[in-house]
Amino acid sequence: MILIQIIMILIFLLAIIFDLIQKDYLLHMAQLSNYRYYEYFNWLKKKENVKKLIKRLVYLFIFFIINAILIVISKRGFINDSLIKIKSLSLIILSKKLEVNPIFLLLFVFILIFDFILFLFSKEKRKKQKKPLVYTKRAIRLKILYTLIYLLFLIVSLIIFNDKINDYFNFYSKKSGSINYDFVNLINFVQTTIFLFSFSFMIYLIYSFNYFIMLISQFLIQPLEEKINRKFYNLAKEKIDELKNKNLIIIGITGSYGKTSTKFYIKQILEKKFKVLASRSSFNTPMGLSKTINDELDDSFNIFISEMGARYKNDIEELVNLAKPDIGILTAIGPVHIETFKSIENIVEEKWKIIKNSKVGFLNIDNDYIFQKLISENDNSNIKIIDDATFNKINLDNLLKTDFTYVFTIGTRKERQPCFLIDSILLNNEKNTFEIIISNKKRYKFETKLLGKHSIENLAISIGLGFLFGMEYDEIYNAVNQILPVEHRLQVLKPNDMLTILDDAFNSNPDSAKAAIDVLRSFTDKKKIIITPGFIELGKIQYHKNYEFGRLISESVDFAIFVGKTNKDALIEGFKSVNNNDKYYFADNLDLASSYLPNLIDGKTVVLFENDLPDNYEN
Repeated sequence: MILIQIIMILIFLLAIIFDLIQKDYLLHMAQLSNYRYYEYFNWLKKKENVKKLIKRLVYLFIFFIINAILIVISKRGFINDSLIKIKSLSLIILSKKLEVNPIFLLLFVFILIFDFILFLFSKEKRKKQKKPLVYTKRAIRLKILYTLIYLLFLIVSLIIFNDKINDYFNFYSKKSGSINYDFVNLINFVQTTIFLFSFSFMIYLIYSFNYFIMLISQFLIQPLEEKINRKFYNLAKEKIDELKNKNLIIIGITGSYGKTSTKFYIKQILEKKFKVLASRSSFNTPMGLSKTINDELDDSFNIFISEMGARYKNDIEELVNLAKPDIGILTAIGPVHIETFKSIENIVEEKWKIIKNSKVGFLNIDNDYIFQKLISENDNSNIKIIDDATFNKINLDNLLKTDFTYVFTIGTRKERQPCFLIDSILLNNEKNTFEIIISNKKRYKFETKLLGKHSIENLAISIGLGFLFGMEYDEIYNAVNQILPVEHRLQVLKPNDMLTILDDAFNSNPDSAKAAIDVLRSFTDKKKIIITPGFIELGKIQYHKNYEFGRLISESVDFAIFVGKTNKDALIEGFKSVNNNDKYYFADNLDLASSYLPNLIDGKTVVLFENDLPDNYEN
């Protein structure tokens, strides 16, 4: 019996070891799903994950069939209790000398090898991580709970089967004679096999459903996390109230895209005259913003720039209640996260909350959704659109003390009469020049290293804020001229004289991708290549938007490399729809796509990396 118990413990340890080998893969997926169990469940339902679960179920079914056959054989009298005499081996295990029959020993070794291979084949094949797992306190708490639940299932199974050993083998020893390892009793041999296979089945079943153990863990820990989050949220809220009483001005930025870049541009301009803190990277959730406020913001700062992201209804409301922005900026609206918002109308209403809850608003009215929303608010007596932005007459402090929302508009379309009209845009692949005409009166010329029309639109918002805060034209001009692209947002890299790389790999969308293609087209003297996986989180319109993108690519580049299975069909069909274009490759992942480049680079070449799917999407 001791040897059987040892084999059970080894099988138990296999389940623990192979879960550890995954290097917290499921925890990483939970983190990428924002620790929301319903987002994690949506990830779990993806085609590639369903295939993995089906594969594990097939292995479980094989287990079941083998055991069922053995049970039938033992019950139906297909074998008898005849004895085969084979000399036992002496083994010393845990300071005890055991006599073990070689045939039983071979059985134990076979079952261990069988289980090992099964676990090995079920192991996740990890891809290179683009955004590594960060072991925050929240991640560690979730990991501890997951580990405890996983171990609990394993330990309970071990205890149950251990308790059954004596009864199980006593029953069969009474039925077929005492177990004597000097002899091989065929019935005992089969029953030992059934017992160990049943235990292996149970342990592998628990391992196979570790996806769901992580789901359960997220669900169970949510009330605790909400309590912890609320504590930090309230502390941040109190700090904001305290600092606003000390004249801190808060700028809130939202939009379907362009948030992080605009935040960076505003900071680069305003910090020439003021002490400015901006929320870090893409820290645009309530907890990310709370962390920045609690850890970094103090009364030495004049201005705090808070980026505000949204994936669900009421996300912006929660953020504006926290940060209480004085100035609200809406960069653009598009069908981003439409899977969670359900409709573009819901996105518009949610994003507009930043304007409703601010004293001053800046809007990019080149965006049709924003322009139409502004028109619909014409009857709203609380919205005051600024037509004459004579900044030596406009006092920001006075605007912030009123009960109205004063809106400044920015855009390139003269017919929409923006307060800040972007004019005389000259785009090339080295730098852009443009002019800002304020209220059809004063004209200011600017030069920037940033590429793309959408970058100029975001810059115009930042320039407008510079004027509103009382900065001189020369100060703003010099700041704009020094601004470099944000990492992975149309960032220009030149590894050598023959190759130019446009790195636009951060969270692409149809509008910004079109702008990136326009930049790519401007390299008229170079061979043009694009590497892209297309767009995600566009709901029912995702196929159509990627098909259109494929067509645009086909009309604009010399060669394309499409990455990953997520949008493969839509991109390739759209690409081939233009004159049956076949100048493309497909690659399963970005590393493979990049490996194709040396053979494609012929003379001076520019390569656009447009978007890169996160780790919880199939590549």
